[in-house]
Amino acid sequence: MWSIIRGKMERACARPSRSSLFTKLLDLPEFVFTAWAVQVEGQTEYLNCRTVNPRRIEVRGAYGLVVSVHTQVKTDVITALSDGGVEQKLVTLSGVRRAAVLEKLVTVEGEIRFPTPPAAVLDLSGNASVGDLKLLNGKAVAKGGLVVSCAWRAEGDPVLQSQSVNLNFNQVLDVDGLSEDCRCLCVAEPVGFTLTEGEGEEPGRLTATLMLRLRAWRPYQLQCVADAFSTKFETEQTPQTVQTESLACTLDETVTLTGSGPLPDAGAKILAALPPLARPCWHTGKTTGI
Repeated sequence: MWSIIRGKMERACARPSRSSLFTKLLDLPEFVFTAWAVQVEGQTEYLNCRTVNPRRIEVRGAYGLVVSVHTQVKTDVITALSDGGVEQKLVTLSGVRRAAVLEKLVTVEGEIRFPTPPAAVLDLSGNASVGDLKLLNGKAVAKGGLVVSCAWRAEGDPVLQSQSVNLNFNQVLDVDGLSEDCRCLCVAEPVGFTLTEGEGEEPGRLTATLMLRLRAWRPYQLQCVADAFSTKFETEQTPQTVQTESLACTLDETVTLTGSGPLPDAGAKILAALPPLARPCWHTGKTTGI
């Protein structure tokens, strides 16, 4: 999605927005897998705008796309040997298996009160976070908050104003395959906002749509034969490498970003700064095997 704020201080500002869909086909090398997951990330590299007429503009640009493909392969292992005078060395493999994947759109509603009735709302954006996640068998309870920022202009006033409102959410998610012993990751991403003006002295109504993305892994331990020989027969060993998957760490950090750069027009006056954040998204397929 791209958006533009235009206008002069003594005139009204407008912000047209438009979403452009795209499809990209990627060629992958041939390989064997029994489970897969794809992570897609990207960001806008540049945008060029050209005015065609007073009511039409032309926008051209480039979007950088990064696609990561993660696969798993089901592997058979020997868990024990018996008879024939076999002596064996057992080791325990530890790891995780993907247990559940869920993406769900949820709606969060709340009130927003303006000091004066707005003549135009130029931007609605926000950030969401999941503060608490409780796991049950087949269910997850996600609690968190959403901070929504609104840029608006009052009637007859060229100055842009802004204010923020906090919305809380508490969602019960039905997740097949989820159990209390799972390790879980849940993130919330705002995907849309709707603002309805209140009647008379009533506050406005703010509706936010969030995408909740949940990933769950179940830990396991598997005992298998690492070495063996027979006291009665001559044996030949066939080594096999078994790859396991584990969660190295779970990251939950907040960072502050700052930036600077020259303006296109040295004498321009900044009306508002509305930087879009490129957020990663995931699309995951069916998971089977170890």
